[in-house]
Formats: sequence, C-alpha cells, structure tokens
Amino acid sequence: MSEITLSASAEPSTESVSIDIVTAVADARGVDPTELPPLYYAIDPDAIDQLFQSQVQNESLRVQFTFAGCNVTISSDGQVTVTPTDADCESSLEA
Repeated sequence: MSEITLSASAEPSTESVSIDIVTAVADARGVDPTELPPLYYAIDPDAIDQLFQSQVQNESLRVQFTFAGCNVTISSDGQVTVTPTDADCESSLEA
C-alpha cells in the first residue's frame, strides 16, 4: 500500500481542531463527516481542542492517533495530517 498524506489546512482554521480532524478524515475516506464513527471513540475532542487552543506555544507538541482507518497527526501549529492505514481509505484517496 502506498502512503498518501493529506493536510486539512496549512494554517490552523478558525474551527476547532476536532472539527478539522473529522473534516480531513472524511475527505481522505471520500465520505460525509456524518458517516464516520464519533471522534470520541478515538480521542477526547474537548481535550484535544483545549490542548491546541492553549496559550502555551510548544513547537515540539505533536499528537498522533488512529481514527476511521487513518493515522492522524496534529502538529503544534494546528495542522492536521491524515495518512491512510487501510486499503479502503487509500482507494478513496485515489478515486
């Protein structure tokens, strides 16, 4: 399986990080965000939003987890990167 990486945005959005995560994974899978399982099955959305909205700037901050067949990485600047972990996610990206 080849690795494909998508970024939800180059800049942190005005939305919460949890919304960016769901949007990026839905785009990667080629589905509507409402078709994904709840994000809280993978990570606490409120905690992740608070972590990345805090005033503390930590350039080494990075959170990684798996959600809906994709690896998700959030960097210190709020950029969300999605990398497929299964063939279903990959085929959605290639379509």
